[in-house]
Amino acid sequence: MKFLSRELAAPASIQAGKLVLVGKIGNEKINQKVEAYAREFVICKECGKPDTELVKQQRFLFVRCSACGASHSVRAKIY
Repeated sequence: MKFLSRELAAPASIQAGKLVLVGKIGNEKINQKVEAYAREFVICKECGKPDTELVKQQRFLFVRCSACGASHSVRAKIY
């Protein structure tokens, strides 16, 4: 929610289990941002699988893959 809110420059909230973005934002733009989030914070850059978890070590945030064991750092400004 925070990622989409920041990337789309639109206030967001969760209502009845659904994400609500305030403003006129096209489906294509939202889909592009969701895909960008997945590429950066979900999909493993080594094997391409989504079997990952976000791990915080000190001040740094890493994506660690459960499938291949790879780990890479990501920007921590998603929360």
